[in-house]
Amino acid sequence: NVSGTWLGEFDSDWKDENGKENPPKRFILVIRQQWFSLSIIAFTELQKTESYVETMLIDASKGTKLLVYLYSEKRIRKRSDGVRQGAAELDLVENGSTKHLEGYFWTKAGTRGSINVKHVCAVNMVESFGYATEKWTDKNTWAVLQK
Repeated sequence: NVSGTWLGEFDSDWKDENGKENPPKRFILVIRQQWFSLSIIAFTELQKTESYVETMLIDASKGTKLLVYLYSEKRIRKRSDGVRQGAAELDLVENGSTKHLEGYFWTKAGTRGSINVKHVCAVNMVESFGYATEKWTDKNTWAVLQK
């Protein structure tokens, strides 16, 4: 079960018009899972993405559990790039009672990066980046595993 709110970071190879790279940014995944369906919404300070194709790929012979999804991005701030599309492939890593999702994403615009989040709540589904930062103010809650 991957349902709930996941907090952590994403890192991207995107550069601004001056060639400056961005440092890792806070990242939120909200996953709603039912018997035969998944939906994923991701939030950053600047954008919101919503999945439109998603699946869990579980291979017991390899010991792998992958969350794979396609998404559409909507910018939150005015004068931004509009809608983008992309894909993400995240490994589910379970260690006792803790769960992490870590992996990679890429966009139709040619950018790519990594995602590393941990499961913080199974029932509280946040609806915005602002709400999550107000609810989880402790920086340790946002800390991610060392890669």
